[in-house]
Amino acid sequence: MHRNRRYEDGHERADVVEYRKQFLKLLEKYEQFMRKYDGETCVPLPLDLPPGAREIVAAFHDESCFHANDRKKQLWLTESQQVLRQKSRGRLVHASDFIAEVKTQMSLHESEQLESFDARTIIHPGKNGDGYWDMKQLLEQVNKQMLFIFDRSSTHCSFAADALNAKKMNVNPGGKQPKMHATQIPMNNPNTQLQGTYQSMVFPEDHPNNPGEAKGMEAVLKERGLLDTEVDSSRGNVYCCMERCLVNQQDFRLEKPLMQLEIEAAGHLCLFLPKFHCELNPIEITTKFREQCDGTFPRAKILVPECLDSCPLVTIRRFFRRSWRYADAYRNGLTGKMADFAVKKYTSHRRIGTRIMTELDMLT
Repeated sequence: MHRNRRYEDGHERADVVEYRKQFLKLLEKYEQFMRKYDGETCVPLPLDLPPGAREIVAAFHDESCFHANDRKKQLWLTESQQVLRQKSRGRLVHASDFIAEVKTQMSLHESEQLESFDARTIIHPGKNGDGYWDMKQLLEQVNKQMLFIFDRSSTHCSFAADALNAKKMNVNPGGKQPKMHATQIPMNNPNTQLQGTYQSMVFPEDHPNNPGEAKGMEAVLKERGLLDTEVDSSRGNVYCCMERCLVNQQDFRLEKPLMQLEIEAAGHLCLFLPKFHCELNPIEITTKFREQCDGTFPRAKILVPECLDSCPLVTIRRFFRRSWRYADAYRNGLTGKMADFAVKKYTSHRRIGTRIMTELDMLT
């Protein structure tokens, strides 16, 4: 039987493992300010914060697409029965939502609820319907104060129009390349006199040849002392070498996605999950939709929010507990089936425990 658990392809790739270490290190830094829950009952435990510190609430984000004809694939039928179904999957219902361990606003009395607390956004994209989900809509959705955690999709990790992005630059000035924001030459530049100096990515308006135009890769690299004045074409693909050089520059590598800039500018925190690590995201897709849908779009529009609201808070906390265990397993160096075993075996809220590590050492 096929089960949706971990991605095997790419899960232990060198760059993914390196980013996972960085992600878990930051997450551990924030965990000390998060509320803990009892391992069996999932009841919240007293929160002991340092003086002046505020509680951090982790809010994981995910998106799901529901089609009107996404019905159960297995049915009980007699030998003479045959079910005729539509060939198309039907109209689309797209849901973008956040999930957190804290007590939900809907579970509070109306007098205690916030004026606005619904972070979910549901659209119906398609012909004669809503536009498809994009960064603009996601930014409008993020208006709470939490630690927002997203997966590393192309939409979530897209950059601002003026971001430092070598992949959008030409070798020469001008053209259709964007005008990027100014920067500082990194402190690890081999020329000590250039370290930390201001660098504009656009020529000044009084420039004799390219007034107000975006600088190309060649000009930027020359200003950093990283390119010979005479380019020898016999050394290979000059464009590729220039782009690779800029991609590896510290200021280009540290450029933050637009989503992260918007969140941090508003005083929030933002993290992106490692690639191929769906087990670190506690959001689960419910099967209730397929069990209850009748293949019609009106029914699908009503059913999606009902199914999303039907998940009890204690179940949500158990999903979180499972994700925290995986995070702790990876911190302890476990991967693959060993991590699966440790997560399933141990029942603590956030830790897999030293006893499990001892058992694994004995087994291996």
